[in-house]
Amino acid sequence: MLKRLVVVLLAVLTAAAVGAQAGKIRISATANVFVAPDVAQVVFSVTSEDPDLAQAEAKQVAQIKEIVEAIAALQLPGLKTRTPPSQTRKQEAWPPPGVGGYGGGTPRKAGYVVGTVIEVWFEGDAVTLEGGVNKIMGIAQEHKATNIAPDITCRDLESAQQQALAEATRLALERARAMAKAAGVKVKGISYMGPCPENARTWTGNPHVLKGPTGFGGSGYMGGPWGESGRNVDTPIIEVHNTMISATVWVTATY
Repeated sequence: MLKRLVVVLLAVLTAAAVGAQAGKIRISATANVFVAPDVAQVVFSVTSEDPDLAQAEAKQVAQIKEIVEAIAALQLPGLKTRTPPSQTRKQEAWPPPGVGGYGGGTPRKAGYVVGTVIEVWFEGDAVTLEGGVNKIMGIAQEHKATNIAPDITCRDLESAQQQALAEATRLALERARAMAKAAGVKVKGISYMGPCPENARTWTGNPHVLKGPTGFGGSGYMGGPWGESGRNVDTPIIEVHNTMISATVWVTATY
């Protein structure tokens, strides 16, 4: 983090020196806080098909029951599951009767498709979250689930956000005073403190939250049928990382 802050300092050194000639010193600082994740969510979709509507619905009920029971058997802490109402659509045959060839479409029988979204939550430390998410995703893939979306994050980021803001503010003020001292002047006051002044009108006061390298909360997804570089693997791999809270504060000091 210190190296990154030094780079920021060097980047604004010239601009700050120009500001000093007009009685102002403008400087910025960035602080990062890393928070261990404590909660995970996995959402995925499963479908059942059959020429008969009642049979398609019965297959879906049986499939959901099997999935939920398999996940419950993992005995994960704070485990909760939710299955919103299923959606049913009628499916026409492809290719249509009397049409030769597939015409570029995927062959399918006429009938009904019943789809359900399954949502799973549980708690724990990084090891528990990583193991649980991988097992749940494995169960989902065994049932040919689609739209698998894992999310590993923290329930409460407020204290980390405040810590990042406080540290960035402290560093920015410290640098402004150090630059003033180097120029042979003394800071008399602060005329501005916040984000980059050009964005001040839209700033909400909240630091930026980076949720892992792939957007899946504090996790990195590497694997599954749409794995890294198109690699097709049987077992999904989730690596859990701490959630990074990053705050940048700009200070304009007067002398």
